[in-house]
Amino acid sequence: MGKIRNISFDLGGVVIALSYEQAVRRFEEIGLRNARSHLDAFHQKGIFGQLEEGAIGPEEFRVELGKLIGREVSMEECFYAWHGYVEAVPKRNLDMLLWLREQGYRVSLLSNTNPFMMQWAESSDFDGEGHALSYYFDRMYLSYQCKVMKPSPEIFRLMLEGEQARPEETLFVDDGQKNVEAAASLGIHTLCPQNNEDWTGMLKKLLLLLMVILLPLTVSAQTLEWGDQGNGTYKNPVLNADYSDPDVIRVGTKYYMVASDFHWTGMQVLESSDLVNWQLISQVYRRFDYPGWDSNAHYAGGSWAPAIRYHDGKYWIYFCTPDEGLFMTTATDPQGPWEPLHCVKRIAKWEDPCPFWDDNGNAYLGRSRHGAGPIIIHKMSADGRQLLDDGVTVYTGPVAEGTKFLKRNGYYYLIIPEGGVGTGWQTVLRSRNIYGPYEKKVVLEQGSTDINGPHQGALVASPSPSEGGEKFPPSPGSSEGGENEEWWFLHFQETSPNGRVVHLQPARWKDDWPLMGVDIDGNGIGEPVSVWTKPLPNTALSLPATSDDFNGPLGLQWQWCHNPVDDHWSMTEHKGFLTLHLLQADSLKQCRSLLTQKVMGYEGEATLLLEASQTAGLRTGLALTGKFFYGIGLSDEGVYTEEGGRYTLLRRCKPKRVWLRVTIDSRYNQHQFQYSLDGKRYEAAGSAFTLRPGYWKGIRVGLYGYTTTDTPATACFDYFKYDVKR
Repeated sequence: MGKIRNISFDLGGVVIALSYEQAVRRFEEIGLRNARSHLDAFHQKGIFGQLEEGAIGPEEFRVELGKLIGREVSMEECFYAWHGYVEAVPKRNLDMLLWLREQGYRVSLLSNTNPFMMQWAESSDFDGEGHALSYYFDRMYLSYQCKVMKPSPEIFRLMLEGEQARPEETLFVDDGQKNVEAAASLGIHTLCPQNNEDWTGMLKKLLLLLMVILLPLTVSAQTLEWGDQGNGTYKNPVLNADYSDPDVIRVGTKYYMVASDFHWTGMQVLESSDLVNWQLISQVYRRFDYPGWDSNAHYAGGSWAPAIRYHDGKYWIYFCTPDEGLFMTTATDPQGPWEPLHCVKRIAKWEDPCPFWDDNGNAYLGRSRHGAGPIIIHKMSADGRQLLDDGVTVYTGPVAEGTKFLKRNGYYYLIIPEGGVGTGWQTVLRSRNIYGPYEKKVVLEQGSTDINGPHQGALVASPSPSEGGEKFPPSPGSSEGGENEEWWFLHFQETSPNGRVVHLQPARWKDDWPLMGVDIDGNGIGEPVSVWTKPLPNTALSLPATSDDFNGPLGLQWQWCHNPVDDHWSMTEHKGFLTLHLLQADSLKQCRSLLTQKVMGYEGEATLLLEASQTAGLRTGLALTGKFFYGIGLSDEGVYTEEGGRYTLLRRCKPKRVWLRVTIDSRYNQHQFQYSLDGKRYEAAGSAFTLRPGYWKGIRVGLYGYTTTDTPATACFDYFKYDVKR
């Protein structure tokens, strides 16, 4: 099913508090004997029902009522008697209607009512603040105008047609049981509070529950406990791996993502059609030709918080490193090749850059400073290769960083995280001038959820039909936009041990401010959702690559933590194997043949098959790394483990080949090495161990090789099979 988009309300007993007894008294006051036999709390009869069904008008009703009473009745008396139904107009209900519209729901009224009631409801006296009833709704479906009354299914069909909504996308709130049953028979979701009951809290809870308990029961067997659920919905995180500081753009119907890779070289580019299922399509660079990168001297260095943009027919990526400076590259195809890195400015301690080309062709670059903040904007050359000034500070805030530019409806927006990695929130700044002054609005926070620090990411729109999409908004690069655009916000959440994983939030615009997530506690700031409808429902499930049979080019999932020593590794020397010619080192952390990938999911299992000649000083095998470096492998003595540089011999042997395995349980942070000499029977290698993230990155799994002597050594890896299980 789709998410709830349309919510329709009854008037009496729901929006306004009814008093049936007061209405009876008033009609009896004007002379209607036994008024109780003529009036009903839900479904009027006789001339009262004819009036609400539109069969007669106010004048004919006045005449017929006079006949029942035995004297001529005035319009004022009719109005007075009908208005007796109104007991109160609770402000909490009106506030809820406005809140729902702010959240992006379409809100309608579906009521059995009549012109006398609507004369009052559509006056400035309705809410005591000068607003009529229609102020609170996108559209009203009134029985006397539709010429049909609830519980007839026809009035519900008229509402669905008018709202262009499917039943499964619609929620109907009414205090009449027969009306609710009629709506439910058409597949409409329903809520039936008691007359005059406070239904606002119930409705909020129901809207959240509908995303979970009313989903189809059939879920693909290939789904995990996160990401695409195989039924048109997703469960956060959408990428349960360390893609920290994500930035995303859309070009046509495709989305492209980059993220911080720090000391792991390469910077991966990912592609998606729906913001939920992602594939690796390229790596931006292979090496840094700066001091220390030929050895493992830059843990926590490297690429910090990159930005990707599309401009002038090219893809542009900018990032800073804490030691070397500001870099950029371009490509005409996101699959590469990417131009060699260009150093825009050789300087230390800059971070989080983002380029911006204005409508008039002027170019700018925003960035922050090591330690987070302030936000500084530079003029930049149109080719993006040099800065033209020293920059202007436009905003100083609590750990303000991660600048992302957007221009819309004449406003310049700086979309920034504040407050720190695990404790922060998402802030948006806007101004009519790129240099400010800027207004500020906090748009996403942890609130009552368990999603800590929901911030730092990308705000992006779904494609419009003219761009080949199924939705209606314009391209996110457009300068103009409407309130009904469908937007999305991707951000990270700090977790242990997997690192900073990626969440996807629904977003929308209100009064030229972006609103993200769902404002659960009603304080005007969005909170992260757990489950939501996918931006594009019918896309195939996919994950970034994990396994590699080493029969072709090295998979894009692999990254070195140093400049690769290209004459010491090969994919062709032994066909079907990755061959490492090992270099001397004193530990796994310092070895220069360390090739890893991001750990993904809550549970997984990685197995590799290794062949190596057991020469003096040999150390090669399977690694699981974080703040500390753990390995299981083959040494010159036999099967061994390494924990933080400490060597432990497990089994003295001289096998021709060895199978090495690690089971990864990130939910409970328990990981277990195993080994086998025949590929069938595996033995535990020591006890389970824990890991924590380190050097700004989550845990990683991979392979390695080094030697503690100057004796030449070679390791050949037949395959690496990594199954993400949960």
